[in-house]
Amino acid sequence: NTASAQAQATSSSSPAMASFSAGMLQASIQPDTAIEQTLRNFLQSSGSQATGTQYRYAKADLNGDGAVDALVEMNWCDKSGCVWLVLQGKNGQFQQVGRLEGFSGGVMVAPSAHNGWYDLLVASTEQANTFLTLEHDGSSYPARPVASTQAQPDPNSLLELRFAGDNWLTMP
Repeated sequence: NTASAQAQATSSSSPAMASFSAGMLQASIQPDTAIEQTLRNFLQSSGSQATGTQYRYAKADLNGDGAVDALVEMNWCDKSGCVWLVLQGKNGQFQQVGRLEGFSGGVMVAPSAHNGWYDLLVASTEQANTFLTLEHDGSSYPARPVASTQAQPDPNSLLELRFAGDNWLTMP
């Protein structure tokens, strides 16, 4: 049962955002050539080897522009979590617009938004039934989630991007 809510951007300079739909999306098990090209560019620019790098992704419109964006979890994890990349989609291509770290597991997309991008939420490892927030600052999401000053959202109002199990893809 999915709930729908119209997301409202908190910045008056943001264009109207597309309607928001709650629900759940599982990370894809199919490679995506446009995402892989963006990952290859990112890895090469940072001096890393692309071939053999493991990742997984889920696609959702994160900025309400009607184009599908992607959240990519890299298999670069330590005790604090994994490295994540936010990719903005446009015309079938992707551009890296953010790097996140310090969490693992599922990511929730909230119907609330800042600066034209939906807020991202991750479960707190320290307090049950509590979400930490990633709010877009106009340039990017912060690198790490922080405690929210807002009331905890109704879980039924969120879009869950589920990253679980061993369904990693490997760069060719």
